[in-house]
Amino acid sequence: MQVQSINPPAAVQIDCDGYVPLVVRVNSNAKWPPKYWRTGDFKHSLVEIAVDPSTGTVCKIVVTSIRDVSADGQSTDAVSRRKRSDGVPNALLTVWEGEQTRVDVEGQVRGYLEGRTFTVVLGDDQKDCNVVNCDRVNFLMNSSNELCGFQVEELTDQELENLRYAIGL
Repeated sequence: MQVQSINPPAAVQIDCDGYVPLVVRVNSNAKWPPKYWRTGDFKHSLVEIAVDPSTGTVCKIVVTSIRDVSADGQSTDAVSRRKRSDGVPNALLTVWEGEQTRVDVEGQVRGYLEGRTFTVVLGDDQKDCNVVNCDRVNFLMNSSNELCGFQVEELTDQELENLRYAIGL
């Protein structure tokens, strides 16, 4: 998903309920219904990213399913990060044609659980990612300004327990 700009940071709500591994809500004044950009293999992995249809602002991320998860500290090998800014990414809305509300892009989804940080990488291994931080969420963008992953930091004990249960760790 191509990112066109960055909005100021907003409040974030994290949910891990033991069934759906992860839901990140960016509390903004998003218009509804949102437009969805979805990726994964659509059998064992699926990540949905909802954006405000009027601005493109990311308003929700749902990790519906994820099979390829490592808990042995490999995310630093898969993603090298550098701090860039604080805020929330705005997607380029031209990806959705006309009244289209969903774009499906088949691709690899991998997860890394290290301590209290859960990283989800979208697509091929990402090197030298830019980071856009919003509360406990880091949005990862590659050199082409495409959203290539995200991280949720400082998971609580309950969030961590529910996440581990939902992903089978």
